[in-house]
Amino acid sequence: MKKNLPVLCVFLGAVMVGGCGPLFPPGTPPVYYQVQGHGPASVPCPQKKSEPLRVWPLNGAPPYDRTDFVILRNANVVELSSRHRWIAAPGEMAAQAIAEAVSRARIFSVVDRPGSPGFVPQLHLGGHVREFAFHPGEGPGEAVLDVRVFLWRETAPKRLVFEKDYRFAEPVPDGTSPQGFAEAMNRAVARWLSELTRDLCESPLDGIGSTTP
Repeated sequence: MKKNLPVLCVFLGAVMVGGCGPLFPPGTPPVYYQVQGHGPASVPCPQKKSEPLRVWPLNGAPPYDRTDFVILRNANVVELSSRHRWIAAPGEMAAQAIAEAVSRARIFSVVDRPGSPGFVPQLHLGGHVREFAFHPGEGPGEAVLDVRVFLWRETAPKRLVFEKDYRFAEPVPDGTSPQGFAEAMNRAVARWLSELTRDLCESPLDGIGSTTP
């Protein structure tokens, strides 16, 4: 068993903070990955809405409010990568991907992000990132995406017009590769965006309650 300890330390150091020590020496710059979620070309929505939409960053409770890769070995163990990171927090990447997908599908007259000049739309999209993590497992790992998306109108009071939970998992065939994890998460995001754009296209957005999301 003692002979295998150095090999085990190298393996763990590649995917988490702490343990037997990092695989890369201090001062080695981090590697950044980006989620874009590009899937098949979007078919224009036949039920296009005439109003504009503003897409806000999705909220993420710790550890999903940071850029580190999150590794979940079981329900009670959360590990953060010391080297492999996203270019932005998951909620920000998700918002950018939503804005691009909804624009390609031509669901709304205009799609913008906070800070865009010119007008303040009444219809807004936000949400919560509940899981954006890598599950190594004993066999092929999984990239898991779990989010809640909602739309509301900035009226008095605010009116919730759409809400839905989404959860997708994609396998990581090579087990623990950070690159494989990033590619699998891209596939999960692509599946989510495909379903989300279809739901937004088909939804009348005529209100499901007067509340604050």
